[in-house]
Amino acid sequence: MNKRYWLVVQIFIALILMAVLLTGCGKKGVISTSGLLTEITMTAAVDDNGRPLHPTTVFAPDADAFYCSFKVIDAPPETEIKGEWTYVSGEVEAQIGKNYVMDELTITVEGTRYAFVSYLRPPLPGYKWPKGDCKVVLYVNGKEDASIPFTVKEKEASSSDGTVTDVTMATAVDSNDRPLRSTSVFTADAEAFYCSLKLSHFPPGTRIKAEWVYVGGEAVGEVGESNVLQSNTGTIGGDGYTSIALKRPPDNPDYKWPKGDYKVVLSVDGEEKASASFKVE
Repeated sequence: MNKRYWLVVQIFIALILMAVLLTGCGKKGVISTSGLLTEITMTAAVDDNGRPLHPTTVFAPDADAFYCSFKVIDAPPETEIKGEWTYVSGEVEAQIGKNYVMDELTITVEGTRYAFVSYLRPPLPGYKWPKGDCKVVLYVNGKEDASIPFTVKEKEASSSDGTVTDVTMATAVDSNDRPLRSTSVFTADAEAFYCSLKLSHFPPGTRIKAEWVYVGGEAVGEVGESNVLQSNTGTIGGDGYTSIALKRPPDNPDYKWPKGDYKVVLSVDGEEKASASFKVE
């Protein structure tokens, strides 16, 4: 029953996510007046062919450069594309005014291929981009063709920046959630499996999930391989140790864990971060 219910919940969540994704697909991107440019994308870097590597519309004040990547479609020889980098408004607006043109770059293209314009950070020690709203305006042969906005601001803490380390299986943990008796082999009558772990740089409110999985062993015929026995979820934030436990059913004092291979999989905000394997003998 529990396994079926868990699967139904996962399928329901997956259907909701797919509906959201399909709804998002209907949104239009940046429009090129000439139709010569497509896939116009702000990015923190480009590959050797000019394709975007790290698409983003938010850059840190110490970013090495702003890149605008795009695909050119059937451009005649000697087609000129100019990128005009504009500071729209923000913290230095009083000094330079609104819609201040910071820099411009012109490239020549032809045919169908990816290309890009960039604005590199000035080679001054300690220089940081002024925070605020910016945009790059693209011109094709002198005529304004498209515009894409971006923002410069301090990077906000993200769960993707956090790390999970010191993942340790144990028969018990201390008051600070550090492992007391580390082991990767448990007895069939163990009171609980404890997983101690160290968290670093997670913002408050980050969701963590531990999935306790029976990988295989004497009970495979009854429950199947890689059967999720239990999922624990909770909220974390900041740095320090925490622990998660899978305890023996309290209403069955004679219960024994099936012998075999197990693992606990740790996910943060839906992204798998770490895992630990252990046995019951």
